[in-house]
Amino acid sequence: MNYLWVFIGGGFGSMLRYGVSLLSPKWFSEKWAPVIASFGSNVLACILLMLVVRWQAQGLLSKSAYLLLATGICGGFSTFSTFSLETFTLWSRGDYLWSILNVLISVSIGFFVMWLGLKNMPSA
Repeated sequence: MNYLWVFIGGGFGSMLRYGVSLLSPKWFSEKWAPVIASFGSNVLACILLMLVVRWQAQGLLSKSAYLLLATGICGGFSTFSTFSLETFTLWSRGDYLWSILNVLISVSIGFFVMWLGLKNMPSA
């Protein structure tokens, strides 16, 4: 049953993300719309995940609700929210170096892999 909650939430989160991508060109220039859509999705997912974690800590959510909201919706909307929570968890338990390394290594390797794979790709 847990997989079902994640599946439902993930589908909804993915639809939210797609919706943000469709709406952003209506408000921002074509040049900036994709970047702003990603940034907005990341920030909104972080806010939602922060609220969900707080609600769970207060005993306000069942395990199913947590899976639906945190793993499903936030995961489908933006994996950045999970990355941010994991980095915060490292920092809050005193693993400052690991927290900083998590950010630097994740962003650097992600960018490098994207650059490596796309640098010689012919233009469409």
